[in-house]
Order: sequence, then structure tokens, then C-alpha cells
Amino acid sequence: MNREDGYRADALLDAWTRDNEKLFTEEERRLMNRRLIEFDEPPIEIKTPRAIAAAAMEKYEAAAQRPKAVEGLSSWEPALDWDAALAPPPPPSILSGETGALLYAGKRHIVSGESETMKSWLALAAVAEVAREGLFAVFVDADDMGQASVMERLRDDLGVPERLVREHVLYIAPETRFDPEADRIVARLVRDHAVVLAVIDALNPALRLQGLSNLATDDIEDFLRLVVGAFHRRGVATLIVDHLPKNSENRGRYSIGSERKLSGVDVAFGVELVGEAMTRDRPFASVAIKCHKDRPGWHRRSSGRRLGTFEIDLRESPQWALKLAAEGVGQSKVAEMAERVGQVMGQHPEVTQTRCAEILGVERDNGTFRRGWAMARAKWESGPGGPSAPLYGGGGPRPGPEGGR
Repeated sequence: MNREDGYRADALLDAWTRDNEKLFTEEERRLMNRRLIEFDEPPIEIKTPRAIAAAAMEKYEAAAQRPKAVEGLSSWEPALDWDAALAPPPPPSILSGETGALLYAGKRHIVSGESETMKSWLALAAVAEVAREGLFAVFVDADDMGQASVMERLRDDLGVPERLVREHVLYIAPETRFDPEADRIVARLVRDHAVVLAVIDALNPALRLQGLSNLATDDIEDFLRLVVGAFHRRGVATLIVDHLPKNSENRGRYSIGSERKLSGVDVAFGVELVGEAMTRDRPFASVAIKCHKDRPGWHRRSSGRRLGTFEIDLRESPQWALKLAAEGVGQSKVAEMAERVGQVMGQHPEVTQTRCAEILGVERDNGTFRRGWAMARAKWESGPGGPSAPLYGGGGPRPGPEGGR
């Protein structure tokens, strides 16, 4: 190593000694370890964006159960992977708080609230977390926030280095309808980048861009299938920002317009301002988060469906905080049901699905029960010793047929 490289390597090692969380490029990492080898010192694990991104992507891939997408393969081909379908849904893993995360990898989310309830801030906080991990987020700006404003909020307000914003936030400001060419663009972005999150801000202008109405159920279904589905079917989590009418008495659980906005997604959040709104003179605010729908079932809600709070304080570092209740993230409802079903199987080895539902006091066609039954049967049949093993505390013959009529 020449003298100039030696001086540079020493300076880099000094910086790493002062802050071992600091990120270095691959070239810097190699230079530092070459210097250590010269002094008969063992190489050290030095964090690089590529290494962090690889580790983060592994986490998101597992959480999203991302399918191996094959472009052009018909969705009418039979599904062969029953194990993945029966596996309990993973817990939330995007937008991490003190006691858990808010968003599920690979799932469809919507966050609804009145104006100035920090919906876009919450979405951008999720984008910031993804970018810091060296992964990619798509931000579809249908509400004319503007590229400069997105950069300002991420870089200046949320503290994301400008380089990460430029390289890891894929900003889209659509002016035409989502067509086959747009779908090909999404496919290319997901294929070429480690895209784990797509934000659509906001829903109603995005609908108008498609020539669709926020009041028509068919139009909402078309948008969810066409635009949101372009990301969802490729394993990317989506977060839709939507607006509530000011009059809470007229809106019920739903956003402006069709009820399909709630029923057509996997997870639906509502946000309500706590105290005063955030301004440039008052750069802090807090919203309460309610969970109106949670298909994967990991979020535990207190009375009134309250889940926790999201806080922004641009005077502090970190600039935002997600505070879920201590019981905010718990065991999946499906997994809990599987345990209950397993206990019944242990006590009644020949129990049928119908009889099991009666014992547990649930409807046989209840989705959580049906998945819990399938999980429990799969666990029972794969237990030590095969089908005759007393996996749930009881031996004897296997549970009755799933039909159980």
C-alpha cells in the first residue's frame, strides 16, 4: 500500500473507531482491511450500504413471502404452494416503533384522516426508514406535493442523507392513466431494485387521473386491481393516503366515497390529530392511530380500535416516533385460533371441523377459524411420530375430515 492510501486508510479506521455505526463504501472497506492486514491485524466487519441492504432485503423478503414473479405467467395457473398459503402471516416489519412496526411487508394498507393529520408525514417516515436500510421505495405523487417538497421533508426534516433520497426514493408524478406501459415500468422497477414499499399520495386525485370516481364501487375495485395490484402482486407493500370528510358524523368507518376503499385492502388505519396541527412556527404534532381493519391480525387494539400514536418533532433527533401500546403487536389471531383448535384436537382426537367450531363457539365458515383449523391439522400431521403422535396432548386417530359434515 502506498503512503497516500495508507494515510487514507488510517483516517478511515480512526473514523470507524469513533463511530462503528458509520457507513463506508465497498472500496473504503477493502482499503481499511488491507491496512489492518499489513499490521497483522484480523479484518473487521465494516458496515456498507450494500451489506445493510442485503440484510434488510432478506428480512423483507421473508416477511412479505414475496412470490417468485414470472412476468407473462397467467394468474389462472393453479397455485401449487400450499405451505405458504397455510403459514401464519408474519408480523409488521415496516415503520418501526418502540414496541413493534406498523406496516406489513407485501400487504395493502390505507391511512385515512382529515387534512393536517400528518398522513403524508407518516408515509414519508416509512419511506425514510426503507431508504436508510439501503432498499427502495416508490412515491407516487398524485396530489402535486412536488419533488422538491418530498426532498425537503426527507432530507431536511426527517434527516435522510440526500444521496439516499436520490438513489433510493423512486419519485413518480403521473400525468396520464396507468396503462400497460406503466405496468411494465413497475415490473422493471421491482425487478431492478429492491423495492419494498410503494406510497400513493393521495387516492382521490389518483382516481381522477384514471377517470374513475371515488363514489363508485366498481371504479375503486378497478383502481385497486390495476394500480395497487401492479405493486401488490409483485410482493411490494403499498400505503394509500386518503382523506376523510370534516363531518365525522357522516363518514362512519370509511374514507370519502366507496366502502370498497376499506374492504379492498388488507389493513386500514385512521389518524386523528391530538392537540394542534403542525406548522413551521410549531414544528411538532401528534396523531392517534386507530386500526379499522387488520386482515393479518397482529395488531392488538384497545377500546375504540386505538393502536397508538405517531409523533413528529422536527426540533429533536430522531424526528419522529411511533408509539404502539405495549400490547400493540401480539400473536396472530390465526395462530391463536390454531392453538385453540389444537387443544380441542388433543381432547377430542376424532373431532370434525364442524364439531370443533361448535365447541369453540365460532362459525364454521369464519375465516380465522378455517385457517386456524388448517394450521392445526398441518401441525398435527407433521408432528413427531406422524399422525398418531400425541402432538396436542392426546393420542389416538387423526381429527375428522375437514369437511366435517
